[in-house]
Amino acid sequence: MATLYQRCRGIDYERVVSMTSPCVERRIYRLLRDECDFTHEMIKTVAKKMPSPRWVDVLKNEKRLLKVACLSTVEQLSLQCMREDSTTANRAIQNLCDDLSYTITAMVAVRVAQVMNYSKSERQAMWSAHRPKQRAEQVEGDKQWKKRTLRTYLIIKGLLPPDLI
Repeated sequence: MATLYQRCRGIDYERVVSMTSPCVERRIYRLLRDECDFTHEMIKTVAKKMPSPRWVDVLKNEKRLLKVACLSTVEQLSLQCMREDSTTANRAIQNLCDDLSYTITAMVAVRVAQVMNYSKSERQAMWSAHRPKQRAEQVEGDKQWKKRTLRTYLIIKGLLPPDLI
């Protein structure tokens, strides 16, 4: 409800509230994450189908929020995966993070590599070991986008404009 001062000055309160609400891309991100169980990697893949200059910032900010939210989990998993040898540490990461998303697995791998001071070649080997998981999530995101006709779902929700052709 607008105050008397706002009405006198001609400020439309409803418009101000909608201007400060999350952008469409952020609402799409959160809808896909919360209602459709998409991971960050899956959303990143799907975002390429909806070109917008704001997706870069949205993905970066949402990943930062994910890192903050998962910090304690990443720390716990990292402690369990620390080994002197990078290959055994990598196997431990793969075993413990098997049911987690690629983003969290990558955060654990980065944390273990930082704490254990692995060489550059060992860090690269850790990254390349987790690439198949990343690719699998990207493929799954693309499949789910097509199979569940999520573009139509977003149009119905009012987050994407309808196709006129």
